[in-house]
Amino acid sequence: MDIQDITKREIIKDLFILTVVSIVIVLTSIFFDTYEQFINLIIAHENRELDEILISGGLSLLIGFIWFTWRRLQNSRKLNRMIRNSESKYSSLINSTDNSIYLVDRNYNYLFINENHLERLGAKDNQYKGQPFSAFHSPKETELFIEKAEKVFKAGKPMGFTYKSFKEDRYFLQTYSPVMGNDNEPVAITVISQDVTELKHMEEDLRALSLKDDLTGLYNRRGFTTLAEQYLKMARRAKKGFFMLYADLDNLKLINDKFGHQEGDSVLTQIATILTDNYRESDVISRIGGDEFAVLPAACDGDNIDILVSRLHNKINSHNLLSNHVYKITLSVGTAYFDPANPYSLEKLLKKADEAMYEQKKKKRTSDETPVTSVSK
Repeated sequence: MDIQDITKREIIKDLFILTVVSIVIVLTSIFFDTYEQFINLIIAHENRELDEILISGGLSLLIGFIWFTWRRLQNSRKLNRMIRNSESKYSSLINSTDNSIYLVDRNYNYLFINENHLERLGAKDNQYKGQPFSAFHSPKETELFIEKAEKVFKAGKPMGFTYKSFKEDRYFLQTYSPVMGNDNEPVAITVISQDVTELKHMEEDLRALSLKDDLTGLYNRRGFTTLAEQYLKMARRAKKGFFMLYADLDNLKLINDKFGHQEGDSVLTQIATILTDNYRESDVISRIGGDEFAVLPAACDGDNIDILVSRLHNKINSHNLLSNHVYKITLSVGTAYFDPANPYSLEKLLKKADEAMYEQKKKKRTSDETPVTSVSK
């Protein structure tokens, strides 16, 4: 029950009590006159008794008026205390939260801002009231705010939005709630803005973990598939060809058996570093299996794929010369070309690159020469 309802009920109750008391006083005054005097008054219209009754009635009304006024003063003080306590509790509640809370009218002028949001705006308590939203925000921020607020004004119901601050690198979950007027139409909007930056970063980290290989930090097979599918779509639209590289680390099983799996893991991370250094940051470099790696694009139309793969082998050779390993790290490499005029699916492209890689691995088993890249088109 709100304060207005309480006030109405108190006034009605006091008026009722005043009326009953007045009637009782008048009736009591009449009752204490003798029946004879009352009859004589009625018959002879004796003014003295009539005056006594009128005086008694007037006195009762005066006493009732004084009592009623005193009650009103008491109730007024009581209501003022209730209002002050209510405002104090409300102020304490909205200022103790970490959320930003503010209220704007239909013209997007600030009506209220809690302390948290004042601090974010860098404003003082006496500066914001009646000021437009645009006075504290950029044109772009104001445009986005009005766009969301208009949806709420039109729908007349609360809505939630995710928002990244222009001033801070932080994310907020915002709830816009309409304030209804007497005609049941929205006249203002309350916004509660909750900082969800940590949750957003956690979601991004979890997403990254689901797409990244724990050991090497490269994309895993899922990450490679997700990004490669997007790259194929762009290549089809742009009608641009490219090469995919598929590589297999030679003799990983022998390294694991002779030197232990920890050493085998170390070799895998070294290959990952070599691939990362050899290709661009924008390229999709991934470990798609135990000892298998893929790069997309390894080269584009106009590039000499043999030269680029030879450069990769040279980097591995340089790495072997600088390392203290008793074994050499080598890769068997195959490539497949994506022709936009006759496009393959990602699955088929991987298969053709894998076949080319195994073709090279067979050649290496029968020859001690520097491996020559097999290319599948």
